[in-house]
Amino acid sequence: MASGVPVSIRVAEKRFAGQAEPLFADLALDLAASEVVALIGPSGVGKSTLLRMVAGIERAFSGRIEIGGQSPDAAAVPGFVFQDPRLLPWQSAVGNLTAVNPSLDLGEARALLAEMGLKGYEDALPGELSGGMQRRVALARALAVKPQVLLLDEPFVSIDRKLARELMALVTRVIASHGATVLIVTHEPEDAARLADRVVRLEGRPATITAEHRISTPREERDVAFLRAETDRITGEAEI
Repeated sequence: MASGVPVSIRVAEKRFAGQAEPLFADLALDLAASEVVALIGPSGVGKSTLLRMVAGIERAFSGRIEIGGQSPDAAAVPGFVFQDPRLLPWQSAVGNLTAVNPSLDLGEARALLAEMGLKGYEDALPGELSGGMQRRVALARALAVKPQVLLLDEPFVSIDRKLARELMALVTRVIASHGATVLIVTHEPEDAARLADRVVRLEGRPATITAEHRISTPREERDVAFLRAETDRITGEAEI
């Protein structure tokens, strides 16, 4: 995978038709190369929309977003993990990876799936896999494009906490081994404390950054006591 690149977000205004207030106005956020930033905040504040804007999926806004100095249209395709796996049901696990990157070597695809703990399931269809396994395929698919930027939209939502912690451990290993710049949306402060270098809270309408929390402790050293303390700090901080 290519190493991470900086991301610059400058949104003058993002507005949905029929809404009196814009979703975003004069929003500025920068990510350093290979930094992991978690977005937290109430439902509906615009976290997922911001991810789609970075990905170039949502284009109706005024302002500019740059990925490694380029617009989303010109930049390398980011890896995107959605809230649900969104796998192609007629494609095998390997087929879902090569569907997003036809140039991906079959050996590379199998190696990615093995890295996700799916050795032996390369030829399985999504319907033959458990929900947790489908999410692992979705993460492998995001990595199959060899992204400089990895976007994770509530990747642990609607699953039990045991499975969520297993997937978080996997994402932690991916962060360490692949080096991409990561922007993750989560509603769980504990998940942010476990994964992020910096936690950014969005609140209000138009949404503004009301708090930033930096975490310098290496991810592998974040034990239960540390995570509890950091979660309390993230939850308790109301302003920058």
